[in-house]
Amino acid sequence: MSLRGDKYETTEEVKFRLENTVVLYDGEPVYINRVEDGAELGEVARVFFTKLPLDDRRETRKFLSSRKFDLAPFPMGYMNYNKDAIFVTRSPIRQNRQGLCVHTVRTTTIDGGRADIGFIRMISDQGFTDMVKGVYPSFPDAVDLMEEESYYSVALSRSIALKVDRDLDVLFLKKNNTNCGIALRGEIGIRLSKKYHFLREELEACKIPFIR
Repeated sequence: MSLRGDKYETTEEVKFRLENTVVLYDGEPVYINRVEDGAELGEVARVFFTKLPLDDRRETRKFLSSRKFDLAPFPMGYMNYNKDAIFVTRSPIRQNRQGLCVHTVRTTTIDGGRADIGFIRMISDQGFTDMVKGVYPSFPDAVDLMEEESYYSVALSRSIALKVDRDLDVLFLKKNNTNCGIALRGEIGIRLSKKYHFLREELEACKIPFIR
């Protein structure tokens, strides 16, 4: 689904709904810094945005009527941030903001607790852009990463992550913050709980090996 910018009638409406939010432009997440009137050229609004992650703050200027804008909600879930996996969702509370903003995002730890991460810090991280675009490490690469003591968990997809327990020497497979399987040290795949055998197709789609 794509909600286009030509549905707006006034510049003030665009400011209210989109300024300081994240939307997609040409398939890439961008942060809308400000909105200006475009009436002199027959446009509702001119939009100034920065591509994510926010590493150099270089602005791009486009009219909101550009067909490259996609204002529909984009997929979210696990993202890799600071050697950990956090779960990113939209707030269930109804909001008038159309793009993703500080008031419409919710972040939790891999165990379901509140994740202490600011909105700008989050969207400035490469992990956020990778999440939006569906870019994640492979299962072997994730296992290698968690050999480092500083890693706590690694996301493998928007809905699947691995969490390490160094006391038990085991990896837990997490599905939307729920334990669904384990991998013991030295094993080359995940052992799914009987309750979650239905996840096999999803693991195969993510190229995550499992032990039958």
